Amino acid sequence: MDFNSLKKIVITGSDGLIGSNLSKHFLSQGHSVIGIDNQSRYGDISREHHTHKNFKFIINSVLDINANNLPTEIDLFIHCAYDIGGINYWNHNESELYSNNRSISLAIMSLLLNKKDSIDKIIWFSSSQVYENINIFPTPELSVDNLHPSSGYACEKLESEREIMSSPIKDKTVIVRPFNVIGKEELYIPGNQRGHVVVDLAKKIAECHGIVPITLQGRGQHTRTFTTSEDLIDAVNMLADSIQHGIYNICGNKELTIAELAAMMWRITYDTPPQIEWINKDVDRDVKRRIGNTEKLIQDTGKHLKNNLESHLKEIIKGI
Repeated sequence: MDFNSLKKIVITGSDGLIGSNLSKHFLSQGHSVIGIDNQSRYGDISREHHTHKNFKFIINSVLDINANNLPTEIDLFIHCAYDIGGINYWNHNESELYSNNRSISLAIMSLLLNKKDSIDKIIWFSSSQVYENINIFPTPELSVDNLHPSSGYACEKLESEREIMSSPIKDKTVIVRPFNVIGKEELYIPGNQRGHVVVDLAKKIAECHGIVPITLQGRGQHTRTFTTSEDLIDAVNMLADSIQHGIYNICGNKELTIAELAAMMWRITYDTPPQIEWINKDVDRDVKRRIGNTEKLIQDTGKHLKNNLESHLKEIIKGI
């Protein structure tokens, strides 16, 4: 897809962390964006892109969207609307997450198949959670036939990937598996159990004023690679511009334990030594290690990601 000309882009979940960043980016490039979001995650919030002259906001569930709501011709359709939550939320709402996301995937799939001849390219957001039972590190883009996740959330993601790859839209669809995306657009909602670990950490660190210890669940030894919203935007832009179809990881290049992440965020905030206490009980079914490999993305697009993790952590902390 040649992004030197202006495009019509549809983004589901346009108020979320990923969707809002993508909406803002493509609007800044002069493209027209139709955003679809039912505002179930953060409520009636104001995002920067809402007032842009080239942005049209459909405040509705993707379950209720049909071809008549969308332009006749669509250059790029990005699907990132899903029911999501932290690991504790997953454990206590597994069947609900699976059922909700299954309904979303099937509705979007039906819409895309109905309009397949008038959509040039599709970017479908899956998840690195599909690798939850894999012991290959860093993990490359393994085939769906070699993945055997066990959580409801990940199983639904993998089912959707399989359905796309056996459908008439497979040759125009790029499936992305992002690893732990972070950004200041991820909001802290009081009483909400669906927050990202980085936002929850930032809130606890802010409230302790650098004086009293913070208490975290587990032992802090689980490891992750975190993807900045900046890198996610760059990767999606590269994939939309130069890749016609396939499966791609998007992730940072630094493996951090949660204990290292917490200490880094404390030092960003305060001059005092980190004071972190651990409740030595791990979260049930939390993946101990999830480390991505982006060699395929780099090789196929010819570009590297910036991996500027600390600057994004500073923005998140400042926002909290």
